[in-house]
Amino acid sequence: MEASEILSQRLELIDAALEKVLPDGSKPKELYDAAKHLIRAGGKKYRPAMALLACEYVGGNVKDAIPTAIAIELLHTASLIHDDIVDGDSMRRGVRTVHSIWGKEVATVAGDLLIGKAVEIMASGTPPKVIAMIAQASAEMCEGETLDIKYHGNLQTVTEEQYLEMVRKKSASLIRVAVESGAIIGGGSKEAVSALSKYGEMIGIAFQLRDDVLNLTSTEKKLGKPVKTDILTRRPNLVLIHALRTPATNEITHEFIRSKGVGYDLGKFVKKLDELGVIKYVQKMSENFSKKAKLALSKVDLENDMKKALEAAADFASNRIF
Repeated sequence: MEASEILSQRLELIDAALEKVLPDGSKPKELYDAAKHLIRAGGKKYRPAMALLACEYVGGNVKDAIPTAIAIELLHTASLIHDDIVDGDSMRRGVRTVHSIWGKEVATVAGDLLIGKAVEIMASGTPPKVIAMIAQASAEMCEGETLDIKYHGNLQTVTEEQYLEMVRKKSASLIRVAVESGAIIGGGSKEAVSALSKYGEMIGIAFQLRDDVLNLTSTEKKLGKPVKTDILTRRPNLVLIHALRTPATNEITHEFIRSKGVGYDLGKFVKKLDELGVIKYVQKMSENFSKKAKLALSKVDLENDMKKALEAAADFASNRIF
């Protein structure tokens, strides 16, 4: 079976399970509509898919991992709702953000509701060890988000190493724990779980670095959310951080940041960064993390269709267009 077909089938399982979590008719209607808004908008469902693939890869039954996978997706969706409030973004997954429709108060509570539902789901069958891991990863996400807020507007002082640590916490922790959870639920060996945990962390970092590139080079239509926002608001982005530390782009990037984009052609500025190799540098780093993920996967002595799907998922992390 082709990797794309495997992924498509697992996504169908995830969508069906998500439909049952927040049933129609739940009240207050405003709250549940807000909580379901981004779920209904679609999304890649990358984290729950990774949990299911890891479970099957080590020989487990996919159905055993579905509740935990869904709980992780709910936690991820809650984090997106809260992130959009913090960042003030207006678009997500091609639709208006939750807070821009229902207001910050309802959006905040909608995110909290999804967290509560995730805990409820895990309490009904997720192994305690896995629940503890997911809780720890959720705490790491909060730590990473706080670093993101701290670095916002202070790109000149942030090193690449600091940025990658922030990414490891904020973006990679939940992907890592999704893969690791699936491997544990599937009955994987200690060695397999360890290797898959490494795999998950590497694709998580690759995923975010690709996001950094897409934020500057893609379009809102393709990405489903505003683009070039990092450069306009001086949000942490490895392209900008590297540009500030590269002699060929240091001066023009400093000038752009000081001007806040006023008087600059944004497209030409991004094109200049690309011509001078800064964007390619970050893209290459993303691809290298995907390679590290596949290297970690190769240390697990298992050969099946799920391995092909996991390898394809690693490539997707660093080469996706949305």
